[in-house]
Amino acid sequence: AQRLFCVLRKLTQCVPAMGGWGAQWDFTSDSTFLDIGSGYGKVVLHAKLAVGCRSSHGIECVAKRVEISTLALQGCFGELDRTALEDDILKGVTFCCADATEAAEFRQTHVYAFDRVFSSYTLDALAKVLQRSPFFVFISSKGPRIWWKHGLTKVQPVSKMRFVTTGRERCTVFIYVNTHFIPGIF
Repeated sequence: AQRLFCVLRKLTQCVPAMGGWGAQWDFTSDSTFLDIGSGYGKVVLHAKLAVGCRSSHGIECVAKRVEISTLALQGCFGELDRTALEDDILKGVTFCCADATEAAEFRQTHVYAFDRVFSSYTLDALAKVLQRSPFFVFISSKGPRIWWKHGLTKVQPVSKMRFVTTGRERCTVFIYVNTHFIPGIF
């Protein structure tokens, strides 16, 4: 995940076509992050600690995983030094047990979906929520044709990369932009 966040921090520099688009596309301290299928919360915590984004939220449908995520967050408070705690470095980190497909929309600037095992039914339902959502960047292991087929038509891939998940699985992710916000398009 560290490599992914390095790319996201400088996305407009890494993708030449995005030059001059503005800082909202890069993952910065002004960004908000959502992890759909957040599991044990490692990516959510990494996003907050690596970049210091405004907020980092995880949605997970398995209650036990959310419980473990919350315990991990509490454990971080015991591991951080006094300066980091005084800086509220973990402020804005949250987890919830919910079905992401039932959300009205997602308001975060950067959305990551750990969607390797999502069924076609789940992809259909999630695509509808994402299509209504005002994100800038979406990260997924699913290719563009899959998302377009399921109804998420406002995304365009700008990059893809291989990385190793926190569970030590190798995977390729696609980095998409929301075409509704591309300068000069709409």
